[in-house]
Amino acid sequence: MKFSILSKAPIREAIINIIVKLPSDITINDIEKIYDSVKDKYPTKKDFIESKANIGSQFIKTSNNKIGFSLFSSDNLQVMQPRLNSFIFNRLSPYENWEIFSSEAKRLWQIYREATCPEITKLALRYINILEIPAKCNMIDYLTSPPTIPPQLSQNQYISNFLHRVFITDTTNNCSASITQLLEKTINDISTILLDIEVFTNISSTFSDNELWEMMEFLCKYKDNIFYASITEKLLEKYK
Repeated sequence: MKFSILSKAPIREAIINIIVKLPSDITINDIEKIYDSVKDKYPTKKDFIESKANIGSQFIKTSNNKIGFSLFSSDNLQVMQPRLNSFIFNRLSPYENWEIFSSEAKRLWQIYREATCPEITKLALRYINILEIPAKCNMIDYLTSPPTIPPQLSQNQYISNFLHRVFITDTTNNCSASITQLLEKTINDISTILLDIEVFTNISSTFSDNELWEMMEFLCKYKDNIFYASITEKLLEKYK
């Protein structure tokens, strides 16, 4: 299915997440060296700390471990996150297009790969969209699968808040998706709906870089399919 390109795509954030298993001799010091290769475009560095709680028979023991970094671009619109268990690349609004987004991710992934020799175990792609619809409207005019009020109740009511999440699996293509709809806020008779789509696949064999980005391309199309299937043509017109 071919989709129209939206000139006003309602994307708040796009995230590429590559889950990895690193060789046992790779340490946080190896991850930190990546900064020297990207600091010209990603000058701001912040530690990423993982917190764990271990529950024993008589007490709870907590531990905080540095497992990576968040490296921010000069304009704070892009974030590279090299970690001991994953490579993450974020792009905030304004989002341009998949070609530009994935091209920068490929460049940064190459730097991470050369520094860590990772084994890929999972690929994930997440897009957080922000949709605006009239408050107190009939949501079926804007969302194809909106929450509804039970028919046994009075229909002289409106939904003032909701959280709806489904997980779906495509057994043919060995991938899955998490689809979340959330009424985020209502201001001046406009309701903001968060449509959060994450698509992912587990990897059971060694992946070349070409295969990795071919799969990411497929996941992007899978995500697009879910997005366009989730909203009506009436709402789509707003973002063309």
